[in-house]
Parts: sequence; C-alpha cells; structure tokens
Amino acid sequence: MENDKHILPPCSVSRKVVFLVARIATVMAMYAVAPLQDFTSSSDIGLSKPIPDIDRQLYAKYGLTEDEQKFIESMIKPME
Repeated sequence: MENDKHILPPCSVSRKVVFLVARIATVMAMYAVAPLQDFTSSSDIGLSKPIPDIDRQLYAKYGLTEDEQKFIESMIKPME
C-alpha cells in the first residue's frame, strides 16, 4: 500500500488527458489553414533568389495585401 500514494486518482488522470487532447486539437486547428509550400527544385517559387525576392514571390502567390506585407516585415527580423 505504501507505493499506492504515488498513483494519481483516475479523475486527475482523465482531466490531464482531456486537457492534452484539447491542447492538441487547438494546435492542429491553428495549422490547418497554413498553406503547404513546395521547397523542392520543382517549386513555383524561385528559391535560388535572394530572400527579399522570395518573400515578394510568396506575398504575391498568397495574395497578401500591402498592409499584411508591412505587418509581416515589421514582425520578422531579417536573416543575416
């Protein structure tokens, strides 16, 4: 019986499982609308170009407005 004190009661385990399942569902829903991009040599984006050119191609491909582009540029630090 001494070892039994370390076992969680079933209701605690089920609450944790419900929380984890809800969390997984939330993350999956967030990424469900993210477009898949082909990064192979057969991509419709010229991946051999400089990063700013690739960004512009992607903005055009996904129809981002100028405001959306400015927002992204203000939030993402350029790669060095």
